[in-house]
Amino acid sequence: MGGVKDADRGFAVGEIAPAPVNDPAADRDGNKEGGMKTISIVAGLLLLAACASAPLPPVRTVTDVDADAGTVELVPGQDLEIALPLNAGTGYGWRLDHEAAPVLAGGSSFMTDAKVPGAPIRMVYRYTAAARGQTDVAFTLKRPWEADAPGDRRVVFHVRVR
Repeated sequence: MGGVKDADRGFAVGEIAPAPVNDPAADRDGNKEGGMKTISIVAGLLLLAACASAPLPPVRTVTDVDADAGTVELVPGQDLEIALPLNAGTGYGWRLDHEAAPVLAGGSSFMTDAKVPGAPIRMVYRYTAAARGQTDVAFTLKRPWEADAPGDRRVVFHVRVR
């Protein structure tokens, strides 16, 4: 076909453009140095994905024995479980006296099942380290209908998120 040539494409208007040559070392614009850029970008993305998917530290579980025994060290995102013993059926329960916001988030709780009626159980409080800082989490073991007394059993956990 004769005709006017398209200066940008190098073929005549009305002709079918030839298929581009597929050079594996060239990028989409035909630049041959693009291959190394692509490899560098892919390697960087893989490294970033590996860092982003690093596993969180395991759940840190403490009990009443650990209270006042030093500082509980956590990293942001790490879960903390405070497991406090309790005798089912006595009327006693753990009362949260001092919550740790904004350093710790959550504050959900659950009670473990007794193996037999009247057997010891645990009250478990679960938090997530949300921000860097230091705080205390305090609990008192008491019957809810009784007034506070100086002899009430109290536990305090000193927590630091680094």
